[in-house]
Amino acid sequence: MSVFVSKLDVSKLNRSSDSKEASDEVKVTFEFPDGKKETQNFASEMPIASLKLALETKHSIPYATQEFYYQGKEMPDPMCLCDYDMDPSIGLTIVVKINPDHADGKVEDEHDDDDVNVEDFDYEDD
Repeated sequence: MSVFVSKLDVSKLNRSSDSKEASDEVKVTFEFPDGKKETQNFASEMPIASLKLALETKHSIPYATQEFYYQGKEMPDPMCLCDYDMDPSIGLTIVVKINPDHADGKVEDEHDDDDVNVEDFDYEDD
């Protein structure tokens, strides 16, 4: 089951009542591992996954190796820029980290699930 939150609902959560609703763009500054910075404007509804695709296209950084952080916390792909508490007029700085362990496109599970047996679980009939 998926939950849908409309653009209006998300904007109410992340903007104070006295802020301007007219701003649909957010200034995003990418801070790369080599210390370089680049600023671009993106739609506030832009998913993190789309930002990663933009960096892959422009800078040839493989999507699977990119990790984005805002205020010290990782930004998961399904989230959008408008999901983060920030002032759109100021924008936000995303720290880009490169994880070479994900270069093959596969993310290894931290848990060793090889020992899990389906018969170990109790299932209730609905």
